[in-house]
Amino acid sequence: MVKVPRRTIPHAGRVIASLALLLLSPTITRAAGKASAEVDLSASEDTAVAEASAPAPPPGAATEQKIRPMPIIDTGPQAGFRTGFAIGSGKTIGPNSDISEVVTGYLPLWLDVGYRILPSLFIGAYGQMGFVFLKQADNCKGSDASCTGQDYRLGAELIYHFNDDGRYDPWVGLGAGYEWLKLNVSFADTYRGSFNETLRGFELVNVQLGLDIRPTRQGGIGPFVAVALAQYNHIRFAHVTPQKVDADADDISAPQAHRWIIFGIQGSYFDDL
Repeated sequence: MVKVPRRTIPHAGRVIASLALLLLSPTITRAAGKASAEVDLSASEDTAVAEASAPAPPPGAATEQKIRPMPIIDTGPQAGFRTGFAIGSGKTIGPNSDISEVVTGYLPLWLDVGYRILPSLFIGAYGQMGFVFLKQADNCKGSDASCTGQDYRLGAELIYHFNDDGRYDPWVGLGAGYEWLKLNVSFADTYRGSFNETLRGFELVNVQLGLDIRPTRQGGIGPFVAVALAQYNHIRFAHVTPQKVDADADDISAPQAHRWIIFGIQGSYFDDL
């Protein structure tokens, strides 16, 4: 019987332990990876539950905002003013009475007032007073004649804006209303006195085109042109002297159409407060 030295036993134990550890290391690695994956999955589920249960941000929060070009137009009251020049064509009270033979044109003072019900749509009313320039013809003759006139227009309108939140905003408008044309001729001598004539009737339609150039969101300015189609269906005439007043009024039996081409510059003020 051979006796094994005692010092060789610890060495053999270490060899056996190393072999066992080498054989079991893949199994230990897989088990550790599985445990780590389960821990990560549990953490992800806890995070998702926490995010789902978190309160939603208020609608006005700055977490997500849409960036839009300046100026931003929303809805609200709006007012505008226009001026320029108007040229007339067509007939007044009959087939042989051209408006261009009586009136050279007029200087309009045009006011728009209404509401932007949509950022791109304006609904409102328009009113205009125009200073009429009469031609030196018929009764309006001589250095002692004073010839004046006014043209009034009143109605409703719709205006559509194609680029409501841009700096350059083209628009188109449509309206209809009523018109009064007043002509006044007075003389220095009391014998001839003064002549006053008023024509009135419906403005059947007016079409408008314009461009808003807006340096700020509150206001814009730009060119415009409008074409108004109307007809006079009533006339009132008066001849006034120190001795008497001759006046007469009547409906026009066969109304004739006339047109005004109005062009110039316009400005608007918008307020969304």
